Amino acid sequence: RNRRRAVVPAAIAEMVNKDGLKRLDRAKVARLAERYDVPPELFEEQLRGVYARFLGALVDDEEVEPSDVSKLAALRRGLGLGWKE
Repeated sequence: RNRRRAVVPAAIAEMVNKDGLKRLDRAKVARLAERYDVPPELFEEQLRGVYARFLGALVDDEEVEPSDVSKLAALRRGLGLGWKE
């Protein structure tokens, strides 16, 4: 069960690779919790972790472009995260 739960971030990455950040579907992402039997609290934590890794990569990049900020916003929306997460 824990192994299946650990797959969620990889499943999100696969969705992004397939559809792109701007087409990341909040409803499809939300269905991953049920598919992999992840409790709501842990699922939210995983979503925040995915977002934090992407944000960290942007911060580490010395040549951040305005389009990168748009991608970050698209990821936040696609994950269903609000501004306070």
